[in-house]
Amino acid sequence: MLSKRGFVLVVLVFIVILSFLIFLYFKNRPEVSSEPLKAVPLDAAIIIRLNDFRSLVKNTQKENKIWEELRKLSVFSRMDQQIGFIDFLNSKYPVARELLLNKPSYISAHYTGRARVSFIHIYKLPKGLGGKKIDELISRLLINSGTITQRKYQGRDIYDIRLLNEDPVKNFSYTVTEGLFILSFSSILIEDAIRQLDLAKSIIHQVGFKEVLSTAGKNVDANLFVNFKNLPKAISTCINQKYKSKVRSYDYLASWAELDINIKGDMILLNGFTHFSDTLNYTANLFIDQTPQKIYIDNIIPSFISTFMIISLSDINTYFENYKNYLNKLGRLNKYLKDLN
Repeated sequence: MLSKRGFVLVVLVFIVILSFLIFLYFKNRPEVSSEPLKAVPLDAAIIIRLNDFRSLVKNTQKENKIWEELRKLSVFSRMDQQIGFIDFLNSKYPVARELLLNKPSYISAHYTGRARVSFIHIYKLPKGLGGKKIDELISRLLINSGTITQRKYQGRDIYDIRLLNEDPVKNFSYTVTEGLFILSFSSILIEDAIRQLDLAKSIIHQVGFKEVLSTAGKNVDANLFVNFKNLPKAISTCINQKYKSKVRSYDYLASWAELDINIKGDMILLNGFTHFSDTLNYTANLFIDQTPQKIYIDNIIPSFISTFMIISLSDINTYFENYKNYLNKLGRLNKYLKDLN
């Protein structure tokens, strides 16, 4: 029969062994990856799901005339530089290639003040690729060409990188958490993404987004998700100062849209769906009672036209009736009628 002291000793040994086994279990257990979209802050203006990173780079950075024109805008120029930098890592380091080939990855665009749009790049870590390998990759990148600073933010490690060369990309920040590699050229956005991961509700739960997400094509280069509430602020960064405030206030076009992106030669093809509630006064509600019409303008439009817009209506009377109701809810109907007279 065990004495009291012997019994206590047995219990202590059991607790130590159990604690050691629990430690080994959690130490060796693979980290469960989060859904990348859960890290996207709710103020995203657009989200791009990259289904084929290499195809996107090949088709945009090699003599695509439309992309060349878009790059003249600062926001697209920065995106192009960042994608080029990530592609450089992909071509030089096998670890980066392993990460980028783990499809899909995501880019989200956010208005960050001072007339600037910044981006978050989110990748789901493939099996066997952990934070240690990512840290080793970044360390190799920085040999004689940069500095790294590590800091804690809400229990996660953030690494701020400063490159010393003359490349357009001079610094970036990243974190590896919950099976995700999150990179941004704005350290503030890394903090936003970390805070978002700690919240119960994410962009996946937003009415409108989950509906358009279900329509997204899989066998396309990329999918573009547009948040019409946040988009005007982002667009205003490219607009003349005279019109900025007006553009920013126009946040009632629709809820969300999803567009499948296919890039072929000198074409960028967009095709998808827009979500809006018929109980809210969205501009898109004007077209609820309209059916698609065949477009003939391509038979007569000059070949040198750079852009054009066409609105095709099946019932013009219903359209104008809806338009008056729409203006009335905005408090602009009287001015409209007065201008007509």
